[in-house]
Amino acid sequence: FVAAGMGIALLPNSIRRFRRDGVVYRSVQPSTAEIVLAIAWRITNPCPTLEQFLQVVRNTANIIDV
Repeated sequence: FVAAGMGIALLPNSIRRFRRDGVVYRSVQPSTAEIVLAIAWRITNPCPTLEQFLQVVRNTANIIDV
């Protein structure tokens, strides 16, 4: 819809590298917005992939309440 002139999108700055014809990128000020994310999972889930994902989250999150 954005490229068709029928909408806007709020995107991370890194998306600018994916250029699209007809799309104009503008910065929104202030750029110090904070986004709070949360994850939930079954504590009884033995999946190794889940454990690896949770480890990545713990290692990269500024603050995580687990």
